[in-house]
Amino acid sequence: MDDGVASYEDVDRAWIIAFGTPTGPFGLMDMIGLDVVRDIEMVYYRESGDESDAPPQLLLDKIAQGALGLKTGQGFYSYPHPAFQTPCWLKGDAE
Repeated sequence: MDDGVASYEDVDRAWIIAFGTPTGPFGLMDMIGLDVVRDIEMVYYRESGDESDAPPQLLLDKIAQGALGLKTGQGFYSYPHPAFQTPCWLKGDAE
């Protein structure tokens, strides 16, 4: 993600198709709360000391913008009607 290899939408689409879940990992993080996800990742990071366990900059940027997910109406997706809930979203159609 931070490397620009795939968009969060593409990751979620692949996840939903592969595993048959109603949302992908980025939609799920929005529902949990991006600040909560950061706090969980910080526990892993502090315990391991491994930079790969640190919260990614993309997540930190969203939080700095006040985009905490469902609870603020904006995270990776906009709420109350996130794009991944629209019928044609899985095919990559915007609407």
